[in-house]
Amino acid sequence: MKKRLLFAALALVCTAGAYAFDVDEYVFTKTQRVKVSGENLLTNGNFAGEAGNFTAGWTDVNGDAVDAETWSVNTEGVGPNGENVITSLGANEGKALCRKMELNPGEYLVSYWIKGEGAGNTTIGTSVGSNYADIFLNTDGSFAKVASTEDAPVVDVAAAGSFSDEWSLVSYFVSVGEGQTLVFHIEKMATGVMLTNFSVQTADEVYDIRPLQKKIAYAELLLDDENFNSAEDEAQSLKSMLNRAKQMIENDQLDNITTGEGLEGTVQSRLADYLDASSNVVNSLLKGTDEETLTGQGKINRGDNNALTKYFPNLDLTGGNWQHSANAPEVFSMIQGSYTNSGTYNAYHVDFPAGKYFFTAEVRNAYTDKNYVNSWTLETNVKYFVGKDSIEVGPIVGEDYQKYYIVGEVTEDGAFRAGVEWPGASQGSAFYVKNVEVRAFNPNIVSDVEHIQAYKAYKTQWDAAVGARNGALATYQNGNYPWERPSLKEALDKWDAYYFPQQAKGWLNEDGSDAGVASTEEFNDWALYQGVEDYEVDEEGNPTETRKTYQVVRGYQNANNAVKTANAPFTNLATAIDNARAVYVKGTNATGDRATFKAAIEAALNTLTTVRNATSDATREADTATLEAALATLEAAQEAFLNSVTDIPVVDIDFSNNFEEANDVDAEGNITKSYYRIAGTSGEIQFNAANIRPQHVVSATELDSNEGEGWKEDTNFRLGYFNSGNAEFTLGDVLRIGNGAATVPLEVGETDTKVLAQFDLYFGNLSGKYIYVDFRNAADERVAGFSIRRYDGDVSYNDFNNVLSTGGEGLDIRQYSTGVGSSSASNAAICVASNCSHFTLEVDYANKTVQGSLLNGKGQTVEGVAMPFRSDDEIADKVIAKFVVGSNYNNQDRQGWFDNLKIFKYGAGAADFEDDINGSAWASETAFDPYISGIVDMKAAAGKTVIYNLQGQQVKNAAKGFYIINGKKVIVK
Repeated sequence: MKKRLLFAALALVCTAGAYAFDVDEYVFTKTQRVKVSGENLLTNGNFAGEAGNFTAGWTDVNGDAVDAETWSVNTEGVGPNGENVITSLGANEGKALCRKMELNPGEYLVSYWIKGEGAGNTTIGTSVGSNYADIFLNTDGSFAKVASTEDAPVVDVAAAGSFSDEWSLVSYFVSVGEGQTLVFHIEKMATGVMLTNFSVQTADEVYDIRPLQKKIAYAELLLDDENFNSAEDEAQSLKSMLNRAKQMIENDQLDNITTGEGLEGTVQSRLADYLDASSNVVNSLLKGTDEETLTGQGKINRGDNNALTKYFPNLDLTGGNWQHSANAPEVFSMIQGSYTNSGTYNAYHVDFPAGKYFFTAEVRNAYTDKNYVNSWTLETNVKYFVGKDSIEVGPIVGEDYQKYYIVGEVTEDGAFRAGVEWPGASQGSAFYVKNVEVRAFNPNIVSDVEHIQAYKAYKTQWDAAVGARNGALATYQNGNYPWERPSLKEALDKWDAYYFPQQAKGWLNEDGSDAGVASTEEFNDWALYQGVEDYEVDEEGNPTETRKTYQVVRGYQNANNAVKTANAPFTNLATAIDNARAVYVKGTNATGDRATFKAAIEAALNTLTTVRNATSDATREADTATLEAALATLEAAQEAFLNSVTDIPVVDIDFSNNFEEANDVDAEGNITKSYYRIAGTSGEIQFNAANIRPQHVVSATELDSNEGEGWKEDTNFRLGYFNSGNAEFTLGDVLRIGNGAATVPLEVGETDTKVLAQFDLYFGNLSGKYIYVDFRNAADERVAGFSIRRYDGDVSYNDFNNVLSTGGEGLDIRQYSTGVGSSSASNAAICVASNCSHFTLEVDYANKTVQGSLLNGKGQTVEGVAMPFRSDDEIADKVIAKFVVGSNYNNQDRQGWFDNLKIFKYGAGAADFEDDINGSAWASETAFDPYISGIVDMKAAAGKTVIYNLQGQQVKNAAKGFYIINGKKVIVK
């Protein structure tokens, strides 16, 4: 259902009417309603002069006759009421149509009629250029519009507009001061544009009835809504006031502005009374950002939508740059300067049932400059919505808040959404919202919400019960758990006696939705009995009794966990064996005793198998000692093996060396390539000469002017950074990532099976820019790698990001890598340990996969899944020839820094060891499942009793229902 208000404000353009206006006639301009008080003071405004003198009174910009090759008078009666018109024959610069009038001080209505040149709209402007039609006041009577000064003020009268090929009336209300001249200047009109019926008449501003007409139409719309059927007295009062207002409009009794605004306020008040009485039993069901709560909050900076939604529950702000000024009564979305800024204020509640809802809010908008100064000239339409139903109101104009209401339908439980959407189509604009309120027409809304919440609580615990039983049953049936299985069977029998009768009640449908069988209290009671202490409370919410009843979920969980605990010696040794096998394979360049390590692994595997096949609960103590001894022996063997591994990187660059010039030469000694390089302990990184800034100390003058030997205008890669205002380097052993690619040559031989790159990355605001790290082939094609654009989260060809087709998520760089979000962050703020992400890229060359992991500055470690190289369709040659780091910009304003590059190669027959030890140490993956714990125990807060509903909102007095009291789930009866 799409509702639209039928009372759009009368605009600048009106229907055709007579030449000039009668005395006492009412006329609407764009922003006023005026009453004409005098005859037309402008002669020959309809070009009806004697033949050959139709333009009498009109001149060009020099005061000479109107140019006949630019303007032609049509006497065939083609005007809006058969008048003559003047037509543009071409947009000839300097050939203007001008008029000026010296008027007595006072208020005037200035009007003319215009018709566009053809199909589509003709845009008329007020600055010198095509289709220039300006009207203004000055003090010297010049046709040339100059800049206004204090001594010679120039006042704008006209505004830009767009006109079709139908006749349109343009009207302005202007106040003329002492010594001011009214000037018409029309120039460079498109061929075919017609003008006529110019008039200047004295007039008085009166009350503008359009806002009142809108409110009347809107009130009648709501009176006709079938949802409002329980407020007869208020409805009659509102209807009486509407009839009175319409009668006063019809009888022209609203000239007085104060009288009109008072009547408008009374209609608004009666409408509010009607709505208060008609939205059924629930008032303020969901408070949004009302003035009382807003004025107690501090300032929230522009764009910090998350902070706003933390202050105000049940609020979702999308788009825009939402913010809140300290002690302000509203929240607002605003952007400065030349940008448009749309936004949506969205009130929601995840537990509201389907049904009819009522939404109201007060809104205001304004034009703002970069200093947030309101000029109140902007207008826009706003959409109010409930669910998928909406109405458009507006245009919203001026400084005053405007309040509207909508009734809409939500068709699904938990899908309630209501709010205000603002298109933000104008530049530099702001959208203000306050006094948001939601009400329902369902008299049982509170109990229905409680039922939905109880269903959710039950479903959570029932799902936990299903999972707990499945886990316990799987453990019981798993031969890898030889100890305490009889006790687990006893527990299954005990808790199955509660589980299956509950399952048979059919409280949930097959899809897990509410089957409509259980009551709210039944849902709550069963959920509370699953391992959470249940309080009985008095009227003040103080606990009076603590009780525990059957605990199906916890019963299964405890029994299952007890069996897994008893079998820990098996699982610990099994885990250690599988870990040792991985170490045995990965340590491919070990120079120590691999055979001894292999024998230790096989001995541990044999012990595990032998004990598992022969053990019983009676021999558990002795067998545990055997398993623990085998574990200790294996761990010692692994440590000895790792101590024998020689893991020397083929590339090790910490950027403590400086740039140096280098050349590649052929067999004859000819230079084939010139470049800069930085040498490491092993290996080097190479730079194109145009893309580097060699480190050396220069004077402050040279630094500021970017001049001097070795300095280049396009500076990209360089070591360290300068402190502001001097030539001292800071952190000279980090590499600034510049525009283009820095290359580390690699040689990957036939026996090399793995290549491992480790490096540190520091970065700031990368909005719209990116840093990339690649393994490439000899043709400079990317074999594998990633790029990152941190600030807005975009990731380009990221091989580790959310690739579900390969069995899971990869390395989510956007989420886990640290980075400074501000584009103005200093280098010193970026190059710190808390902003450093330690990356590892492991290329399994034998299997053509790459796997990434990182340790970020917050101490979080994340490992991605193994991802394939680029496909054969993308790249045929997958032989790695180089490691590359670079960016798509010069890094001068949003910094990125690179450090501690180490690259390892593994080979030397690693493939020979892949299948050297066959079989996993544990036959079933269930051995490694974490202990099941679907219930979260919450500790009671010390001190006074604190009561919250299930949405986390504090309540003073707990009525009957489901609550959290002192951190525990309780039911109040």
